[in-house]
Amino acid sequence: MLFPCRKVLFILLAILAIAGGLFAESFGRNKVQYRATNWYFFGTRHFTIYFEEDFEDVARLAGDILEEAYSWVSRDLGHGVAEPVPVIIYPSPADFQQTNIITSIPGEGTGGFTEAFKTRVVLPFNGSYEDFRHVIIHEMAHGVVFDKLLGRGPINLLAANRIFEMPLWYAEGVSEWASICWDFESDMYLRDAVLNNYVRPLNNLGGFLSYKQGASVIAYIARRYGRRKVGEILGKGQVHISADAALKAAIGKDQKQLYEDWLETKKAEYFPEYGFRKRPKDIAANITDHKEDHSYFNVMPAFSPNGQFVAFISDARDYVDLYVVDVITGDRKRIAKGQRSGEAETFHPFRSRPGWSWDGEHLAFSRRHGANDELAIYETRNWKIHRALSWDGFREISSPAFMADDTAIVFSALIGDRTDIYIAGWRGLPPRPITDDIWDDRNPSVSPDGKLIAFSSDRPLAPDGEPVRRRYYCDNYEFGNYNIWIYDLAADSLYPLTTDGFGNDHPAFSPDGGRIAYTSERNGIRNIWVAELGDGAIHRPYTDLLSGAFNPSWDSDGRRMVFSAFFNGGFDIYHLENPSPMDSLVPTPFLAGYDTLCPREPDEEGAPVLPRYDGDLRRFRFLDGEQADKDLPPPDTTLSPYRPKFSFDLVSGAVGYDTYYGFMGQTYISFSDILGNHRITVAFDMFDDIENTTIFGHYSYLARRVNFGATAFHFKEYYWDNYDRIFSDRVFGGGVYAAYPFSQFDRIEATAEAMSVKREFLPIRSGTAWPEDISPFDVRLSLSAVRDNSLWGHTGPLAGSRLKLTLEAMPGFENSEMSYAAGRVDLRRYHHFGNGYSWAMRFAGGTARGENPPQYWLGGTSAWLNWRVSTDDIYSVRDIYYSRMLLPLRGHNYFAYSGQTYALANIEFRYPFLQYMKLGMPPIAIGGINGALFADIGAVAGEDLSEFRGIRNRRFEDIKMGVGVGARGWIWWFLVSYDVAWQYDFRDFSHKPYHHVSLGGEF
Repeated sequence: MLFPCRKVLFILLAILAIAGGLFAESFGRNKVQYRATNWYFFGTRHFTIYFEEDFEDVARLAGDILEEAYSWVSRDLGHGVAEPVPVIIYPSPADFQQTNIITSIPGEGTGGFTEAFKTRVVLPFNGSYEDFRHVIIHEMAHGVVFDKLLGRGPINLLAANRIFEMPLWYAEGVSEWASICWDFESDMYLRDAVLNNYVRPLNNLGGFLSYKQGASVIAYIARRYGRRKVGEILGKGQVHISADAALKAAIGKDQKQLYEDWLETKKAEYFPEYGFRKRPKDIAANITDHKEDHSYFNVMPAFSPNGQFVAFISDARDYVDLYVVDVITGDRKRIAKGQRSGEAETFHPFRSRPGWSWDGEHLAFSRRHGANDELAIYETRNWKIHRALSWDGFREISSPAFMADDTAIVFSALIGDRTDIYIAGWRGLPPRPITDDIWDDRNPSVSPDGKLIAFSSDRPLAPDGEPVRRRYYCDNYEFGNYNIWIYDLAADSLYPLTTDGFGNDHPAFSPDGGRIAYTSERNGIRNIWVAELGDGAIHRPYTDLLSGAFNPSWDSDGRRMVFSAFFNGGFDIYHLENPSPMDSLVPTPFLAGYDTLCPREPDEEGAPVLPRYDGDLRRFRFLDGEQADKDLPPPDTTLSPYRPKFSFDLVSGAVGYDTYYGFMGQTYISFSDILGNHRITVAFDMFDDIENTTIFGHYSYLARRVNFGATAFHFKEYYWDNYDRIFSDRVFGGGVYAAYPFSQFDRIEATAEAMSVKREFLPIRSGTAWPEDISPFDVRLSLSAVRDNSLWGHTGPLAGSRLKLTLEAMPGFENSEMSYAAGRVDLRRYHHFGNGYSWAMRFAGGTARGENPPQYWLGGTSAWLNWRVSTDDIYSVRDIYYSRMLLPLRGHNYFAYSGQTYALANIEFRYPFLQYMKLGMPPIAIGGINGALFADIGAVAGEDLSEFRGIRNRRFEDIKMGVGVGARGWIWWFLVSYDVAWQYDFRDFSHKPYHHVSLGGEF
């Protein structure tokens, strides 16, 4: 088939991008499988549970929790799953971050996720069985919703009910409501949002607030209209498609009306508290200000023994770092960087606080290093590492505290299926457990005389008041009731300091050892309390805040205290002078109605109660819980080793027939195993016969530390070149790939590619000399070192750096088109000032030398939709399949300049341009539009570098430059950029600008 010239050029650009991988260097972080593990699974009635070996007890407990919760979740949502839901449990948050089920790396704050298409529930065990219960029910509720809306398998992809766009507040709100209904932490976040006026209308609600505000709205619907209405809204959505129509049909109100009614009730609940409770800044001085430094959290403060310095963890510079601040001068110093290298991937900002030695000469903190955590001990005189302690099997370490003689450290650690308190000599003695049971033991504090260790734990009290020291799982126990416990080292005894179970946490001994400060939610808000030790401890509150207080720490004389507090959407550190006790605290409205907030609606038969559906039912897939249970096969509860079982991830395609061209069609199939360790992709583009059919196949193996991949492809294209010659290229090829990650940020990768091009010329005029057909065969080898610790914003990288060094060679065989050796470097740095303002800088350079090196083409921008070209003499095998495009150089055409050596520099100032815009016609919403001022400068040179003339007569000659301004934002599912650029020769600008409309993120 013959193609017009512009279509030929478009195909050429696509081939350059796909077959050669030539538009951009590949970056990205790594998932490191540090340990080779064996997985097992077993079934329950409604779930299939996968887990690592030695975690069967946790998995069996998960099965019990899930089946119990499923009974009321399926009833509330009016749906039973059609087949067992896969549940994948990782043994720690670090292992969870390396999951292959999704391609992105879950953040440390991600408790779990539910993958929609296969309805896989995925979560880690973090040592707290209450957190585990909360997350697994939350994600299971997502699974029931996805099963109801999407079903499972490729057939259900075509179901009409998929077009219901479920609002995020409903999706997350239902899951949060199902797992906790409401709790003190949720109440804190929502109270702060209402009082500080950053709640959002439901149709514009996103981010973390969608969990808490969404759960509150769902709870409001359940209380006012009945629990059955929660599931009925989902069913109405399948019928009426839009969220507003579904709500209107179910409860008679749309999102706007529902939001207004709900907000009135929350104002009536929260506003009176503003009159008698205090803001943190009303009682203490700010040490940090998250609004000023554009951070979200400043947490885990620890006073130095001399009372001059406070160590804390903050994301004030985008990354999670460890800081020390002088409370006298206010000077702040960053002493340890996190999230940039494998040395410190994280400091666990919400689970671990740093600890000072009693002589003030050392500071200990937890950091993730490789597969496990380690204790890093810094010298405070120069803030250099003194020693790092790690032990096999200690997957997470938190909250180190020095013993009184500074010879040992006490800390909390996750080992296997439990979190316990350990003590270790930091000069070499191995750790030994102080506690050894299933309860969540955390945040230890050592008394000044070294005799007592206080810590928080959700271990229960026996009827006689003695602690329960059970090493195995128990029935009829509700995890999550935290109290302060004290361990006497000499007597080897354990006793509770508090007994109410209201989230008592963060104990801290006073310098004289006679008091313990801690936080408690016993009035419904986390406040600081102090227990005066003696024959009978006296507990009194020291704060009465509107929002929560965390991690109190005493100064050297016990007359001052620092703590972190949440207020106005962020966490800050506060300095409290001369704290004094209060008599009592008024309970919050939530605490007062705690026992009646989430009543169940029992049904007479005990079976699921189904909502009523009406309206246009053609889009609705009926499947009630009772029928679903009948269709489920009996569960196989026996333990079985994991074997890869493949299922579809994505299936799409089309087929047609033309009386002239014959059969035509396209198919794309992607499938993988449950754990995502094996990924296979196959694509076909059929046209007439097999010779003209495009075939692509790819396999990735990701189960071990070294990742492997293999690719094979075949395609045929027809061209009409600039000499009026018509020819076809039939291309066969394949390649293998291997990558070894050193950490989440660094890796080496190697590729070997082979490709054969069979070029046949098609004479259309007699008497004209045509070139001979050719069939070159080439092999390309490459080795790269890659580093990427960048953090992304809405449209591109915002902070951090990227680096790639590549060596490449094509050895040249008897029938080869190419023979050369090449080297390339690509360095990018990003500096974020805050609030989305940043600098982005890039330098790329390289050279190719040999008998037949590739061309480096300079000019244009990536995925340029309204492209322009400077030459159409680009049809050689070398130019189409092996040359590399150097982008962006805006203000210039594609294929404007070529050579075998290149340098390209880009600088952009990026800034927020438009937060949100909604158009009536066309009916599209555009949000988060960013602007950019940019300058691109580059040059290419031929084999003889002496012929290169960068500047002549005070003007750029072989150096080329473009400057301009642009905007980029998301339109539907596409990231669209629009740049206006002018050529600049160091003296003058071009008269007319270039307009670049392109797709994709910023460099």
